Amino acid sequence: MTGAIMNTETLIYGYIRPARVGADDDSHRGRAQVNDGTIKSLPSVEDGALIFREMFSMPPGSLVRPYSDGLIHLGMIGRGIEYEWESWMREFESLLYSMYWETTIVHLQTELSGNHTFSWESRHSDQIPLKGDLSVRCEWLRESALA
Repeated sequence: MTGAIMNTETLIYGYIRPARVGADDDSHRGRAQVNDGTIKSLPSVEDGALIFREMFSMPPGSLVRPYSDGLIHLGMIGRGIEYEWESWMREFESLLYSMYWETTIVHLQTELSGNHTFSWESRHSDQIPLKGDLSVRCEWLRESALA
């Protein structure tokens, strides 16, 4: 693989929608704390990890307000990540497996292979950490200048 190919820009962004729970503030707070702790336990970007804590953000107050925005946002710009995509997906799904969530969307924009949208939906009302299987759906959009 040439250096020019490895230097292509890759944009990854999306969200993890935490599981919605009823009006039970304690249940929400416990689930939000698990998700927050899971993200905080990730390695730093400085460690060279594919999935790192700095690529995630949670809105202020999402640990205490059950009906706040609550989305866990994710985003990063990298170089040639699509060449490590299988490993990236494996690590990301491992992260999801450790969290409470309902739906997750990840957009991958690459200069060479187009745009991809990956979505995960819990088979139940929410994903419970360390339980069940994950399934992913991918949609691929490739724009071309060819006539």
